[in-house]
Amino acid sequence: MQISSEKVLKMSDSVSDATQIYFQVVAGAIAIYNSLEVLAIMLKVFQKYNTLYFWAILATTLGIALFAIGFLDLFFKLYIESSSILRPLIVLTIGWYGMVTGFAIALYSRLAIIRVPNFIQISIRNFIIYNIVFSHFPTTVFTFGANIIGTEFWVHGYSVIEKIQMTMFCVQEIILGVVYLIYIQKKFGGRLKSLVSHTIGANLFVLGLDTSMLIIEYCNLYKYQIMLKVLVYSIKLKLEFYILTLLTEASRDDSIAGDRGSPGSRGGSNGRKSSVNGVVIEEDIRRASLTPKKSLGVIGESVRLMHFFPQSQSQSDRSQRTEQQEGTMMVNPQLDGCTIGRKNGF
Repeated sequence: MQISSEKVLKMSDSVSDATQIYFQVVAGAIAIYNSLEVLAIMLKVFQKYNTLYFWAILATTLGIALFAIGFLDLFFKLYIESSSILRPLIVLTIGWYGMVTGFAIALYSRLAIIRVPNFIQISIRNFIIYNIVFSHFPTTVFTFGANIIGTEFWVHGYSVIEKIQMTMFCVQEIILGVVYLIYIQKKFGGRLKSLVSHTIGANLFVLGLDTSMLIIEYCNLYKYQIMLKVLVYSIKLKLEFYILTLLTEASRDDSIAGDRGSPGSRGGSNGRKSSVNGVVIEEDIRRASLTPKKSLGVIGESVRLMHFFPQSQSQSDRSQRTEQQEGTMMVNPQLDGCTIGRKNGF
């Protein structure tokens, strides 16, 4: 019994289509789950909501969910019975802006705490604005044109601009990652090698994810690239919490060490303010004891936040921490006024 080449091609196409469907559904579901999980932990961990960092992370979180929902709606044509193609296009475009640029702003906003020079911060900020104007806006126009008008000009134009914007956003995040690695090494490299090594590892992993998206884009695997992108950004968002936790813990210990060495640290003045590169850190100096965390505790806490596992504490541990910190606000580094931390066991 011989099977014709046409049947083989049809069978191959059906397997390929099924693989695409499974990949899109699974990747989209994981991305939406990750974004909702991060949203829940954000509202629990953040103590201030009126900050650039908080709103950037919130925009990224909601953007991931909207981007995934919009593209699933578009791919599977779920809009046909109840709406027009405008519905998924508007939803995924809003999600794309929040996911990509929101994440870039989140990375940018934490540069101040590691003392990146102002001129570098301004250059990065201008590059983010440049990408909004020259990457987001043209891609949005060609996205609507290719899907609504559908002529060769719009379809080919979208294919070209999609590769350009992917490259530009990848370069943007590589620059942010490299700058962060250079200045985290300068600030903590001599004292907190575990922080630096973990940060380098996380950033290299993110770089690998960005590179994989770019390779798939240039291989013209569009339907895989789109859902891989949203999955990658949801993973990068969780890694951002991991890196941020390492950074906040290290900066808090750095502030405590600085207080020990300052002449007025033993005087017990209240409402004292210190500054890290113009970022104000408010603290109450009254402490029953100062017990900086060991590096193992920092790593364990970071992994706990990254995976969002609840940390069980015995009643004695809680009471002991309460006795040590009674009447005391823990030193928490601030990113543009954003405070992340726990008070009395939280």
